[in-house]
Amino acid sequence: MRDLTGIVCGRRIYEVMRYWDEDLADWVAEEHDFAAAWRSQPRWVVSRTLKSVGPNATLVEDDIEAVIGGLKAQQVGELEVAGPDLAGSLTNLGLIDEYPLYLHPTVLGRGKPSVPRKRFLTPGGLNI
Repeated sequence: MRDLTGIVCGRRIYEVMRYWDEDLADWVAEEHDFAAAWRSQPRWVVSRTLKSVGPNATLVEDDIEAVIGGLKAQQVGELEVAGPDLAGSLTNLGLIDEYPLYLHPTVLGRGKPSVPRKRFLTPGGLNI
């Protein structure tokens, strides 16, 4: 996140991420670090319903094609897009240049296992 030029997000993602706008006393060091990184990033919030946004954020209410196109032309570096509806809209407008994929493998359900049903001992001592 620290390498980004800024973040373009939709209303729902923005409202969820507002959690990080103020430090909480019970946070651990990593949470304080993430919050500091989040707060340092300029944000552009695309919304037709919000009337205002918090610190280091700019509300984008109209003509997202012109505003985001202008940001791409003016800003040096990467702008991250957060929110599936917004990403879809920007894709349809031809404003997304790159789609990085982040994989988080998860095993769900039943079926034939991909590894033999032996017991494995994990580093934490858990038998699988």
